[in-house]
Amino acid sequence: MSEVERREEAELSRRLRAGEVDHREAAYIAGEAIRRIADRIIEDREDPLRGAMAIYGWARAAGAWDDDGDPFPELRSWGAEFLQLGDALEERQDTEGDRTALQALIRGYARAFLTDTQPPVWELDRQGHLVLPAR
Repeated sequence: MSEVERREEAELSRRLRAGEVDHREAAYIAGEAIRRIADRIIEDREDPLRGAMAIYGWARAAGAWDDDGDPFPELRSWGAEFLQLGDALEERQDTEGDRTALQALIRGYARAFLTDTQPPVWELDRQGHLVLPAR
């Protein structure tokens, strides 16, 4: 995330808390920012880890986890998925196979977000190993 985007995200969060924008407008602003980040992830112009965490940041800044009734559960869902993928990648970035697989998953999630399609399926087993579905 660029310094400009970091300031924009902080400003959106501040405006939402101050009541200057409602959740609907905040979700729209965050959605547009997330689309730009997802585009950059797919086009390899954004590091997948940074991009995943930036997407989570925008969802959070838009109030996706606020207690006053999130009108856009999709924003919360996408933000949570990208946060989990980013956390998993951060923990496994020293293991080439896991790193490559998680980067591909983040790109797949970015593509699914942009195309409004089902994202790839993934999970971690009890030992914390990445498990992908059999093809």
